[in-house]
Amino acid sequence: EKKVLGEDTEFLKNLEQMCSEGRKNFDERKNARLSEMQAVAETIEILQEDDARDAMSGTYNSFVQESSTTKHSEARRRAAAALRAQALKSKNPAFSVLATSAELDSFTKVKKAIDDMISMLKTQQEDEVKKNDWCKEELHKTDMSTAKANDKRDALQAQIGELDSTIKALDDGIAAAKAQISQLQLDLQRASEDRQ
Repeated sequence: EKKVLGEDTEFLKNLEQMCSEGRKNFDERKNARLSEMQAVAETIEILQEDDARDAMSGTYNSFVQESSTTKHSEARRRAAAALRAQALKSKNPAFSVLATSAELDSFTKVKKAIDDMISMLKTQQEDEVKKNDWCKEELHKTDMSTAKANDKRDALQAQIGELDSTIKALDDGIAAAKAQISQLQLDLQRASEDRQ
């Protein structure tokens, strides 16, 4: 029983430490994901502005297209700057790659890459929530197991106390019976001597 309780206590300690670290890491990753999603949302907003949309549409005449190219370059520059700022803030190289893509590639590829990154971030967040829930469930199971083991230990200790009391009473009874037998034997011996 003590071995099982010790193992459960050690397991609980390890599980609590693992879950505590997991919780801390989860919170950090969650905050990073939220920050990344915000940066991606800002980039999408920049890409969806009228200037950027006009730049991508390519339906203007050549004079307007020169102006559109300038607007297009400005929109790309702003989008790339937002992505680079997020890359520095989160220390995530994927944002630097996206920033470079925003400067070099067409907006369609950048939007697809951003959508893919959002999907990946959501998947990671779902996985982290599942792991966090698993940790909580395991902690609860361990707490219940430890509580059961503690209750059983307490019941066994109470039973040991009762048995110790019974043993003491029986030992006292045996000692009293031995003393009485000795006294009776002494009395019997005296009575035999008195008859002779």
